Amino acid sequence: MDKKWISKNRDGQSSPLLAEIKTCTSKDTMRKFFKTLLTYWGIALACVLIPLLHFVLVPGFFLAGIYMASKAFEFRYQLVEGSFDCPTCQKKVHLKDRWFESDTTAHCDSCGSKAYLVPMEEQTSRS
Repeated sequence: MDKKWISKNRDGQSSPLLAEIKTCTSKDTMRKFFKTLLTYWGIALACVLIPLLHFVLVPGFFLAGIYMASKAFEFRYQLVEGSFDCPTCQKKVHLKDRWFESDTTAHCDSCGSKAYLVPMEEQTSRS
């Protein structure tokens, strides 16, 4: 983890994010691309066995696979696993396997508030 990250709510309250966040390499991106693509295409292949609906489902999952897999190229960071204290209610929020570009959001299971996960340097730019 090269940067320190924090969770921040709309009121400006913040807490540190204790997580393993790694910068995605091209190898990681390609792995995610092919994993997503093959998952959707596998579902499309299984849909061949469904009478009549396969005329819609197979092309749908085939195209959805291409679209969803191409989204892998938009991600720059991967949050492998981590947690933070909700800035609103101070309850622990656990996160696992998130991919994102520059910052991301998380919702507290206890109070339902939205927390922004941002790098420490950028905390003053978000209101």
